[in-house]
Amino acid sequence: MRFAWAVSLISLLLGFSLSAPSLAQQTLKPDPEALEAFHQNDAKYNEARDKKDLEAIMAFYADDAVMVGPPGIFVGKEKIKNWYIGVLKASSHVVVKTEQAYTDGPVTWAYGTWTALVDVGDGKTEQRHGSFANLHRDQKIVLDSWNRAFEPTPPAVSGSSTNK
Repeated sequence: MRFAWAVSLISLLLGFSLSAPSLAQQTLKPDPEALEAFHQNDAKYNEARDKKDLEAIMAFYADDAVMVGPPGIFVGKEKIKNWYIGVLKASSHVVVKTEQAYTDGPVTWAYGTWTALVDVGDGKTEQRHGSFANLHRDQKIVLDSWNRAFEPTPPAVSGSSTNK
């Protein structure tokens, strides 16, 4: 039952991501008040991440939240919390910035960008970044979807030719 619910929610998100530009132009209008509220929440979230305050981070999530990202699909607040436990050990200087927000009653859809420094071992860190799209119900995250952007791989340089 939970799996079917998660698949339905993921399908909804994919539908939003594929049709968001046209959907936003046709029916949804950016909500400046919601965007300002998200910017305030971004500041609180960024602060909680920098302090590695797990309880403050989890306060953003609904009990039935779903997180979808490169490491997998996490259904329920407890599974998301377990994921964060590992993430908080390996990342720092996280910055989340909401670009736009749309509302329809108690539901808000927002998207934006994130950056973080990640411990990659041997005392080295790497800056990572990506995008996110969240669906909120009653000001709690019910769907947290994000990706990690990768820089394009430069084309391979072929070896020197010895043909004459």
